[in-house]
Amino acid sequence: MGTPLSTYARNFLNDEAQSRRFLNWPVLVWECPNEGFQDELFTTDAGETRKLPRAGAPVVLEVRKSSSKTNAFAMGITIGRTGNNDVVLEDNSVSRFHAYFQQDPKDSHWKLVDAESKNGSWINGIRMTAGKAEAVADQAQLRFGDVEVHFFLPRSFFKFLQVQFTR
Repeated sequence: MGTPLSTYARNFLNDEAQSRRFLNWPVLVWECPNEGFQDELFTTDAGETRKLPRAGAPVVLEVRKSSSKTNAFAMGITIGRTGNNDVVLEDNSVSRFHAYFQQDPKDSHWKLVDAESKNGSWINGIRMTAGKAEAVADQAQLRFGDVEVHFFLPRSFFKFLQVQFTR
């Protein structure tokens, strides 16, 4: 599901240098905008209900290949609603395998590819063409189905934490 943003903030405020040393990949910050109606009847796996972030309690998802998953997709870092993805967004509008990130080995820039998902992917409000790699800028707003997240490179994420938690 991800790690509460407050955990990253606490670690950062307690030991900024160590936090910076151990986070070497981008993150997605997912925040539910308001409580609203969250239908718990729909499930992704038998007997499991959706696990959305609570309003005011964002979660952080690290954009990196997971070594513990049974994901054989070697072309990138997968995003989807099922547990075998590298980044799991447990929402019914997200396809089982929705999209994937790739890092360009020449210049380290990040790209996103929509994997022909049912409900589409967006970068800064522009719907992506399925199968076409699109550049993802630092602090971009991404959308997978109905799930909106912000993409942060580590340096910007730490600036975000400073602004949010050291006022």
